[in-house]
Amino acid sequence: MSAHEEDFPKTTVSQFLAATLAALFAPGLVIFMIIKLVLAIQATHI
Repeated sequence: MSAHEEDFPKTTVSQFLAATLAALFAPGLVIFMIIKLVLAIQATHI
């Protein structure tokens, strides 16, 4: 029997939600910091 025929454990809903939130955290933080940087640059040009 090959390794591909073994049953893998199913992912629970809470595991899926935790992985999704963790995957979205870093890009969201980067977008937030870029927006903050742009606003800070605009504030100094008034």
